[in-house]
Amino acid sequence: TVGGRLTWADRPTITYAPLSGQEFSRNLLTPIPPRALFTLIQAGWPADLVIGVSVWSINDLDNDVARPSSRRIADPELIELFQVWRRLGEAGVLGLRPVSGEAADGDVMMFCRSTLPRDEEQSSARRAEIDADFEHFRELLGLDPGVREILLTHGRVPQTGSQVAVLSGSIWDIMLNLAWQFEAPPEHVESGRTGRGFRTEALDRSVRLDVRFSREEPEESYVAVQAHDYWFYIDQNDSSSKRTFSFLELLLNLSETSVPDRSPVISISN
Repeated sequence: TVGGRLTWADRPTITYAPLSGQEFSRNLLTPIPPRALFTLIQAGWPADLVIGVSVWSINDLDNDVARPSSRRIADPELIELFQVWRRLGEAGVLGLRPVSGEAADGDVMMFCRSTLPRDEEQSSARRAEIDADFEHFRELLGLDPGVREILLTHGRVPQTGSQVAVLSGSIWDIMLNLAWQFEAPPEHVESGRTGRGFRTEALDRSVRLDVRFSREEPEESYVAVQAHDYWFYIDQNDSSSKRTFSFLELLLNLSETSVPDRSPVISISN
């Protein structure tokens, strides 16, 4: 008598290896380098969005902070700086270049072009407008008169009149600061589950991240999550919040460092 049995099984096992310890600290708790943020501005991201979300101060001009430990309203000069920066960016006269030398350590220099792009009208009136904007740009940042090349550094106060000191936040700080701007259900605040949010109108609405809440699942949402009997979501028609959320995702990618591959490990047993 001969007998036998053949069995086959397809049961994939997926194992995720989350960041922890030193890798977590390096990726989420290290401030984003100013050179990375200014490169984003150079690539076309609005200065008010990049700085408004990820920078606490620039040359001692304070930004909005919603965290309870250090809440404050942005300095009016910072808002004015954004407006001048936008005009200079639209004119295409601001540029970045790496600083050469062994001691540079990835530093970058911001400069103002002496000529207009080819698609701009090379008129004396237009040149005078740009020169006036750049002079005001220097005044708001407290730079020396006539400086056209500016070294970007990390810190709160510049050491010379040709530096821009940028106090940038880490991904963890940025997400925490944005979270305190959300509206929370009143019963969650009254019960002590969370504190009251903080939001000012100092910055333009375009740099806000509006997260709404509802008892019922939203019909049109860009992203949504259910927690504590509520749905928290970004409305599909809220283009400003969608843009800010996309920028936050970009910052998360920028924070990644050269660590071993953390892709899911998939094993299939037959």
